[in-house]
Amino acid sequence: MQVIMSEAELEQCKNAAARRTNYARSTNIKNQRFAKDQSDLSVDYIGMVGELAVAKVLGLEMDFDKVGVDYGIDFIYGDLKVDVKTRSHPKTELIFKSMKAFKAQVAVVAKFKPENCVEILGCISRKKFRKHERPTVYECIGVPKELLSPIETLINYKEDNS
Repeated sequence: MQVIMSEAELEQCKNAAARRTNYARSTNIKNQRFAKDQSDLSVDYIGMVGELAVAKVLGLEMDFDKVGVDYGIDFIYGDLKVDVKTRSHPKTELIFKSMKAFKAQVAVVAKFKPENCVEILGCISRKKFRKHERPTVYECIGVPKELLSPIETLINYKEDNS
């Protein structure tokens, strides 16, 4: 599923990312980025754009004034805690530094494409991730895109459990 972002939405993400980066660095919170060729601000921006795209698809409001660390939970969707991971490079697997870092019940993977497009690659439960995780790049664990369920699975779960 692809989500096209407006200029106004991208600007909101840019401003929120700047606040998040400034807050995190001023409080000595290290960025969890894998890519060393991107700045902290760039990583925070890409993450914010992915979070907004997922929020739009799930019908959630995005709190752009929320600054700081999310501790592995970006949204509450129905009765589920959701973590959004946004990729900007060609690899599309879902990666966590460790199983301990996967704190939410569900992770959603998004891919930020050039300029204003986010592709929602899918979602996976913590339980399924744990079952299929394997060592991957950067001494992390991950699962390939093929193990992700469509985002509609998450939407249907909420509708069936409301």
